[in-house]
Amino acid sequence: MGRIFHVGPLQIPVDPWGRMTINFVGEPGTFPVISYVDVLSGSVHPDTFKDKIVLVGQINLSGGGDLHDVPVSRGKTKMAGVEIQANIIHTILFQNFLVEQQLTSDIIIILLMSLLGGWILLQLRFLWGIPIILLLEGLYLLYAFFIFDSGLLSDIYYHTLSLGFSYIGAIAVDNVALFRNLRQKHKELIETYDNTLEGWAKALELRDQETQGHTLRVTKLTVLLAKEMGIKGDELTHIRRGAILHDIGKIGVPDGILLKPGKLTDDEMSTMRRHPTSGLRMLSKIKFLKPALQIVYFHHEKWDGTGYPQGLRGNKIPFAARIFAVVDVWDALTNDRHYREALPEEKALAMIMKDAGTHFDPNVVAAFSEFISKK
Repeated sequence: MGRIFHVGPLQIPVDPWGRMTINFVGEPGTFPVISYVDVLSGSVHPDTFKDKIVLVGQINLSGGGDLHDVPVSRGKTKMAGVEIQANIIHTILFQNFLVEQQLTSDIIIILLMSLLGGWILLQLRFLWGIPIILLLEGLYLLYAFFIFDSGLLSDIYYHTLSLGFSYIGAIAVDNVALFRNLRQKHKELIETYDNTLEGWAKALELRDQETQGHTLRVTKLTVLLAKEMGIKGDELTHIRRGAILHDIGKIGVPDGILLKPGKLTDDEMSTMRRHPTSGLRMLSKIKFLKPALQIVYFHHEKWDGTGYPQGLRGNKIPFAARIFAVVDVWDALTNDRHYREALPEEKALAMIMKDAGTHFDPNVVAAFSEFISKK
């Protein structure tokens, strides 16, 4: 905050640094100037100085001397010290000090110029936006000179910062828009991936009319059970993809084996049991599917170590594969097959619970039993 000095009835406002704002009457030479030669020679009548404040000093100093740059000269010429003193006295006597523009007005102007500049940068991009903003800053500079001549003081320095605010704001908005666009594209890309995976699974099921719908059912139920057991986020996404692709390796199994209505021979069973390894080989080079391969490769492993292809035991079997194994067998038991009709859910659940600790993880079976009872 500034202060006010009182000199008799006159008030002199000064800024926090004790400086007074001079409101210059005009360009150098505005005040009447009388040569001391004319005064001494009697060419000027004494009444000319009556009731006047007279300052004595040098105006034309060829060697420089007491000359100063002042705002009203615009750099064209300099003003002598005595003329500056005259302007100071005139400012005090007539109480026409420069008025500083209100802080709220400054803030509003800076914000408006920043928003306008940011909008220009976003609309025209940075190559064409910067020259236009510089033009606007130039117009504001002319405005500042205009209001200065009318007695209003505006700090040009702070307003030019609006160019920087415009640039920063535009970059921020542009980055947010870019991020949202990238996120949307990423979402669309993921949806495309997943639709492609579902297409692969459906193509595989077309070979075997009996198992059509199996992939969709086990995928949905596996995801629900995984959620029930506290799995979420990306891990849930990987489980879903693994469930969709769990039998993708059967593409390499000949129709004579895959569609055989009767019991498979040992050699045929050996061929069938290679489908997890085939699925692993097919998908292992696809980076975003690597976490999903836990189900593709290990869903036929058993808790007691008698499964395939690795014969893993207990907790060495990936958790996702242990969840899926229960759901996979459940779906096989509760749907028709050429060698038997679908079992009632109560009987199927009893068979799964009987195999807890041998075929299945007991904890997963317990969670599945509770889940089925609720659903």
